[in-house]
Amino acid sequence: MLAVAAGWRHDGGVSPPPGDSASSADSPATALPAQFCAATRRWFTESFPAPTPAQAGAWESILTGDHTLVVAPTGSGKTLAAFLSAIDRLVGHPP
Repeated sequence: MLAVAAGWRHDGGVSPPPGDSASSADSPATALPAQFCAATRRWFTESFPAPTPAQAGAWESILTGDHTLVVAPTGSGKTLAAFLSAIDRLVGHPP
């Protein structure tokens, strides 16, 4: 299991500081994981300016198949990170 929190990772690595996951010059589409299908990327970019640092860290772990615990403040996007990953897998990669 990988725990992701602002600036800390349980596996001994260091998460990027806030803002490093998606620079202001990046569009939301380029800040999203490449593994997301086109429909997921389109919905996200139409709905949000960019992923939060919590989302970027969570997706980095979730999309590798790791069990992930995301520790971040309320309103940081933890729930969306988990659900969007699951929904993308159902929509973009049906069983």
